Amino acid sequence: MQEIQKIKQRQENFSISNRIIHDTINGFYFDDENGLLIEKDNGYKSLTFAIYRDAPSAKLENIVFSLKQDNEYEPFLSKYTLTEQQWQMLDNGQTPQFSANEIDIIPLDSSASAKCGWNFEQHLNVAGTSYIMEWTYTACGGGGDGAGTGGNNTGSSNGTGGVKDTTPSPNSPATGMLTSPVGTNPHGGAGGGVSQNFPDTPCGRIQKGTSSNVYKQKFKVLNKPSSFSLSRESGFVEKIENGVKQYVNATPSGSTSMDIPPGSLNYTHVHNNISVTTESGDELDVNVKMPSPVDLSTLISTCSNSQINANSNPREAFGVMISNEGIFAITLLEPFSLNERTQLNSKWIKFEKDYIKMAKEIILNFNNNASTRKDKLQKMLLQLLKDAGLENKIGLFEGTVENELSSINLNWNRKILAPNSTPNNQQLIEEPCN
Repeated sequence: MQEIQKIKQRQENFSISNRIIHDTINGFYFDDENGLLIEKDNGYKSLTFAIYRDAPSAKLENIVFSLKQDNEYEPFLSKYTLTEQQWQMLDNGQTPQFSANEIDIIPLDSSASAKCGWNFEQHLNVAGTSYIMEWTYTACGGGGDGAGTGGNNTGSSNGTGGVKDTTPSPNSPATGMLTSPVGTNPHGGAGGGVSQNFPDTPCGRIQKGTSSNVYKQKFKVLNKPSSFSLSRESGFVEKIENGVKQYVNATPSGSTSMDIPPGSLNYTHVHNNISVTTESGDELDVNVKMPSPVDLSTLISTCSNSQINANSNPREAFGVMISNEGIFAITLLEPFSLNERTQLNSKWIKFEKDYIKMAKEIILNFNNNASTRKDKLQKMLLQLLKDAGLENKIGLFEGTVENELSSINLNWNRKILAPNSTPNNQQLIEEPCN
């Protein structure tokens, strides 16, 4: 967009790398491809972007670029003080009510207008995956009575505020000027980077891969009923583009599959609900809420090879599946040698055939509720991996989400079959990672 380019050219304090812009003076980042453009009939324009900071903030923050009469953009920082109830309303697609004292508008440019009269419209716009609160303001004019008290000789302009961006870019800089944020605005976006140290163990690796703020924000977008009810799968992958690790949305392929592009180090996706009507008139969700043979194959081939090509540990490859009946991850416990891959090819047809047959029996059994389905599908997958000689190659983890005021935490438990388990008497063992 030409407006974005003008902003980049005008803001000399901004360092730019791919989609992330770093304002080194004011100490925040924003993604110039995830925002909202407002255009009015009178020619007015404004652009609003979510802000990410290195240190977590309790407020929702945005940068707003408002078009002036001289066709220049003046930047404002808008800060929203929200209660947990208001955050929850945004998550549910509802519009919280704001009062003027809950919103601070701060000019970011010495030439920008001081805060004058602000009028907040109580309605919600949804742009992509961002929640947008619109506001209008009266800028200070030449005959106004000074800073922040309301100018008297100006007209009204329209702007935006309150972007709750749930799809922040994870771009890290290719240069030393721009680094991935390690903190996050609790509800207004996220940064990348991981400051914690994790052991090189199966638990440690899945924790490491899913612990960054930007990963958790993108995960949070998918882990919603609105994602489960889509007619297609949705998800994202982590790749290296232009020498930088970043998350990229994956492309759905049909209703129950997704294209995982070459170079994907890991992937996270939704197994959506697929409802059919039985002959008796009952509604039945026939999608399998467990990592599929395709998910496993992608982990073994695409993700493992991508980790090796990136000079990373192939055991850091993982795939996460989110559904309305559970969150599961599969990880590479040990890499496959060329000989092992060759041997696996001869077993894979049987693995897929048995998976489909057994999963179908579990899904179509009306006596199974969501809890028993999940239990049986876990045991099924672990038994099939054992039968194929893969119990020491592929790890299965179940995840739970712990919501906090400032973010979410993903807790993982490794699932294995008890040593004395048999196909007719399977016992699950749960090993907490946290």
